[in-house]
Amino acid sequence: MTSGMVLTLKGSLWLNAEGTVGMRVTAIEPGFVRRGALYLEDNRAIASLRAAGVPGSRLARTFVHDNPENAFKNIDCKPERVMVVGPANAQGVGDLERRLSHSGGSSPEVFYRTLSWSVDAKMEDFQAHLREAEELDLDLVLLVRGGGHWRWLRGYQRADLGLAIQRSSVPVATAVGHDADVSVADRAASLSFTTPTAAAEAIANELAFHRRQQTRAMRHTAERRIQAEDQAAEEAKLASFEARIGVLQANYETVQQRVSEANSRQHNAFKVHTQDLLDTAEMRVKFISRTASVAVLMAVTAMVVFNNQLLANLQLSPDSLQGWLYRLTIIATGVWLLVWQRRARNSAGLASTSPMKKPPRDVDSWRFAMKRVRTVRKLRRLRHHTPL
Repeated sequence: MTSGMVLTLKGSLWLNAEGTVGMRVTAIEPGFVRRGALYLEDNRAIASLRAAGVPGSRLARTFVHDNPENAFKNIDCKPERVMVVGPANAQGVGDLERRLSHSGGSSPEVFYRTLSWSVDAKMEDFQAHLREAEELDLDLVLLVRGGGHWRWLRGYQRADLGLAIQRSSVPVATAVGHDADVSVADRAASLSFTTPTAAAEAIANELAFHRRQQTRAMRHTAERRIQAEDQAAEEAKLASFEARIGVLQANYETVQQRVSEANSRQHNAFKVHTQDLLDTAEMRVKFISRTASVAVLMAVTAMVVFNNQLLANLQLSPDSLQGWLYRLTIIATGVWLLVWQRRARNSAGLASTSPMKKPPRDVDSWRFAMKRVRTVRKLRRLRHHTPL
């Protein structure tokens, strides 16, 4: 492993088809101290990453690759536009391309760039790809290589590669080697995956998650818009209903006012008509009373003028006491009747203090009775029952 290093190991050897000797180590001599050049080189690379600010969790011996199910939850990256950097015609790049092609609506826009990274590869080539990704405003740079012998992956242990990845303005993810391979590039990257297929799975999962989120947000927005439209429609209906209620209320008040005015006019007309009936009945009663007074006066006058004949018929002497009593009785009775008629006429406009035993049943009955009344007494009693 290193020049000048002597190490006693226990294990088994085999020769593969490529003519390379393989060894499975089961034990190392006691007191062994790791001091090989590759081991020390890796330690220096790790130290440079620690000095550059790479998190300690990614530099620890317990480092594990990111889970494709939730890898992107820990970084602010939505991998919609991705640059894939890997060897031309490599199986790992093909696996990634096939997996992304089967992602349906969760497939990103991919920019493929060829780079066969090795121990002696030029850093300028990789940095040129990083600058291009920044100029294109890409979301992610994915460094891809399939598995193989550890010597083929030795270029990903370079410290300058790790520092370039750590300092990139565009997030860099790695998918290099197999499950057990952990390189300096993996530790420096924002995300690292066991295989290119796992990286494609993680990208597809993240885009599918964002699309589900977007669909839910669009659905929620549509629901809120529909709710807002429904609410606006309900408010418009309510406003229209309130306006209609206002119009109906105004119309109702107008109708009430008209009904009140009509009732007032009807009441006034009723009062006028009732008063006309009362006035007509009073004139009729007074006329009859005056006629009766004239008749009484004429009768008294006739009885006084023709008293001799009347007394003769009664076989009374005009000069006797019975004759004078007859004359006084006739005159007194006539005067009393005239006075009584006059007082009755004067009280015709007053209502009686005592009600009728059988008053009119309704307004029409009262009107009919008022039209037929002939005496002051009945007029006054009908006045007592005058309808309102």
